[in-house]
Amino acid sequence: MKKFFILITLIGIHPALNSQIVKYINLANGTDKISEPIESDKDIQIKILNRCKKNTYDIQINRISPDIPPLKVEENKSLLRNGEECDKLQKKIAEILNVVEEASLPKLRQELNELINKTSSDCPVRKDAIELDKDMDITLYVKPLKKGETLQVIIKKIGTQKEWTATFNTGSKGVWRTSYGFAMVSNAFSKAGKYYLDDSNRITKENNRTKIEFIPGIFFNWFPSSRALNSFSYGLSGGVGVNFNVEPVLFLGGSATYNHNISINIGLIGYNQSFLKGRYKEGEIINENNFDEESGLHQRLFRINPFVGISFRFGENPFKTPSDD
Repeated sequence: MKKFFILITLIGIHPALNSQIVKYINLANGTDKISEPIESDKDIQIKILNRCKKNTYDIQINRISPDIPPLKVEENKSLLRNGEECDKLQKKIAEILNVVEEASLPKLRQELNELINKTSSDCPVRKDAIELDKDMDITLYVKPLKKGETLQVIIKKIGTQKEWTATFNTGSKGVWRTSYGFAMVSNAFSKAGKYYLDDSNRITKENNRTKIEFIPGIFFNWFPSSRALNSFSYGLSGGVGVNFNVEPVLFLGGSATYNHNISINIGLIGYNQSFLKGRYKEGEIINENNFDEESGLHQRLFRINPFVGISFRFGENPFKTPSDD
């Protein structure tokens, strides 16, 4: 019998004993492009069906695997004691070993199994036939995929242009959603304040009873696909805004979102605040020699403070004007 070889180039092969996902690639169905969804975080079995024994294949995933040893079928066994069915089985083995078109294998394999069932264990080629039928399929074990990853299996028939590609996609890892709202900012980390000169030119701090500052913003909330159907989703939140001095502000924190549309955002905000200039002190009396009326008492410094905000997801930008169309 002719010797045959199978060249397998595997990338990402991982032995798994308790596979929970099985995917099939049938070389006989005439489709050379396959794309299917696949679950993440589970062991995977890739079953390639109906390989011609006369052909060699290049199967690519992610890692290199040892070559599959060739099947050995002895030619010179006596068929005299096994009768006509054993002779037919021998001929069917030879016929399958010379097949080069995968589409003809399903019928031939069916005939092979019928002959196997008809022959007794005394038939010297019966065991070879059983091994041949098993060896026309191969199972590849792949490490579990993470959400957002795609597994691609490429099978090339050596010496020809024939190629099969199967793609298994776990789906999107998640999406970013845009929402609009405002943040309530506390001066917990920086003691900013505004000052003025009283009637005696003494630097006096304004008595601001409001401990909270409101700043509008646009927030970007992360929705992991694993929680897409949950009422509440938790994820990273960031945003930008403009304070009432028309200065940019930045938000960063976490969010809890109810049914994709209403988000509570908690984190830190970076923005400019007013402070008394370093050359002045609260309670100091100002005169013409030590006061620059043009530059004033204040300076704007970038600081970080905590915030709590609420934002809403709209179908379109709520701040859009008709002139934007």
